[in-house]
Amino acid sequence: MSEYIWETVDNLFKTMHRQSRRVDELETRIVELERRLSERTTATVQQAKERATNHDFLPAERAA
Repeated sequence: MSEYIWETVDNLFKTMHRQSRRVDELETRIVELERRLSERTTATVQQAKERATNHDFLPAERAA
């Protein structure tokens, strides 16, 4: 009976360890995805600002 209990405890420990590793991997993946999203957002905002400031406007005489 005690052997069965120790096997159960051992299996539970192994399962918890595996699940903990998976959680760590998922957290790492989330951090990576958040970083990539932030970079993409920053790049998009910078491109929009560059387009707004570097736009070639017509001189007032030609526009009229």
